[in-house]
Amino acid sequence: MSVVEALFSGTLALACIAGMVSDARRRMIPNLLCGPMLLLGLVYGFWQAGLTGLGWHAAHAAVALVIGMTLFAIRWFGGGDGKFYAACAAWFPLQKGFVLGGLIAIAGLALVFVWFIWQKLQGKPTFTLRQGKSAQLPFGIALGMGTIATYALQY
Repeated sequence: MSVVEALFSGTLALACIAGMVSDARRRMIPNLLCGPMLLLGLVYGFWQAGLTGLGWHAAHAAVALVIGMTLFAIRWFGGGDGKFYAACAAWFPLQKGFVLGGLIAIAGLALVFVWFIWQKLQGKPTFTLRQGKSAQLPFGIALGMGTIATYALQY
């Protein structure tokens, strides 16, 4: 792994961790994290494969944004989760979309299991739909974990 690759790796890991911590603590993933993370993912794509790489990474980010905003519209995701998903996707070409999505789904399943147990142990409601309120699952944790796992599988 080159020095530049190590810098990209570290930046991605730190951005994912920042998003996971922010979502866990405040149920919010700031735009000031998602925007630069997305741009760096596109730079990474250009660094890897020139304009072709940039195009594939941008296509993946665009598809992820559409998916994320659709999930937000049907209230399965928060808006920050949708933007964070697009920012994470920008780090991979479109061809890695199913790998990223699959690892996010696996991490999400584990998160739901742990969240359910944690909420039960604290005597809180797990997933209720009263008045549109529910115990908000910090899905940014699964997004970050799936992204880190996808990146790690490349090496």
